[in-house]
Amino acid sequence: PLPSALPTILPSQAPTPVPTSPSPVPTVHCESGSYFDGASCVTCAIGRFSKFSSPPYPTSCELCPSGRYNTQLNLTNCLKCAVGKLSSSDRTYCADCEAGEFSHNDTECVECQPGKYAPQALSNECLSCAAGSHILILRPKQQLAPRVMLESIQRVTQWLAPLVTLASRVRVVQSNVQIVNRDLFHLRLVQQVASLVLLVIML
Repeated sequence: PLPSALPTILPSQAPTPVPTSPSPVPTVHCESGSYFDGASCVTCAIGRFSKFSSPPYPTSCELCPSGRYNTQLNLTNCLKCAVGKLSSSDRTYCADCEAGEFSHNDTECVECQPGKYAPQALSNECLSCAAGSHILILRPKQQLAPRVMLESIQRVTQWLAPLVTLASRVRVVQSNVQIVNRDLFHLRLVQQVASLVLLVIML
């Protein structure tokens, strides 16, 4: 008898993997003056700015630098504060330094140094006093060392000394005038008495 044929084992057909097409991602375009929060564009708040108009977009708006501010939404830059003014902490407005102060590096108000003054708020430097002059009127909150106060009092005293001397001399002159007027009165009285005596003798 003939042997039976061996069965032929055919491999099963393996499935061919089909790559999945990626889902389309929507294109986001943020304008200048805004930032991307991960889902959408957000307008910059007052006091902040953004200059970017192409990817990669910033994730927040920048705070205006010191000495600058803005008062509107969706801005790309900030405005510079006027001379002698400082920007607020949130950069939404500018505030004045007081007279006798100057704006130092657009970050703080600083009092003028001795020998300098500022009739109104200035920027970066106070005005120098003229040669031979100094500041007599000081800011109420300015505290002086005892030595500086003593020097100021001595200078004022020296300045007033000639006036005091002149006033004393005026008083002396006034006193002398009064003495002369009194003597003239007595002299006139003596002259009148003498005239009366002569008249009596002649009679």
